[in-house]
Amino acid sequence: MEFKDRLRDLRKSIGLTQPELAEVVKTTKQAISQYERGVRRPDFETLESLCDYFNVSSDYILGKSDVTVRFVDSDGLKKLDDRSARSIRIPVYGKVAAGYDYDAIENILGYEEIPASWSGEYAALKVKGNSMEPRIMDGDILIVKIQDDAESGDVVIAVVNGNEATVKKLVKHQDGIVLQPFNPAYEPMYFSKESTESTPVRIWGKVIENRQKY
Repeated sequence: MEFKDRLRDLRKSIGLTQPELAEVVKTTKQAISQYERGVRRPDFETLESLCDYFNVSSDYILGKSDVTVRFVDSDGLKKLDDRSARSIRIPVYGKVAAGYDYDAIENILGYEEIPASWSGEYAALKVKGNSMEPRIMDGDILIVKIQDDAESGDVVIAVVNGNEATVKKLVKHQDGIVLQPFNPAYEPMYFSKESTESTPVRIWGKVIENRQKY
């Protein structure tokens, strides 16, 4: 593999866009694009930043070796420890499989980073469809806190009748709930208390952040 291929594969393996990687290593999106197209190579400082971030050797990222192991001194280890203490990676899923259990989720597309200080369990879901436009677009990445209930007015991931998950605004009423799309071209989904159980309708998580990719 050449450097351009290694860099692209490393970036995509953790779900980063070119602008996000550029911000991490303090360069420009144009530079990352040029690296991945093989137009240019990074300077020494940028190469070191890339190796630090992905925790790989320079020989590996340059395509000179297939061994990913990188030997670092105590200062390097401290940098890695500091980074891992600040953030954690969560999987980005393409869909929620039939059923409700968290373990049943499949189709990992990549990873996103969230602050390690956040309490609870989190995952990310890539949006399919345009029922939540203009606020949430097809292809957006939603950061979701895994929970089985939410407040009225929250944007949630819901599983209806064992089908794939849908993202909607949750509206609670005395006699049931509504899953409300933002796009007026789509009809709201109404469920009485009885139909919530018989359909069934289950809340999988609460959307806390939308990360749009360009």
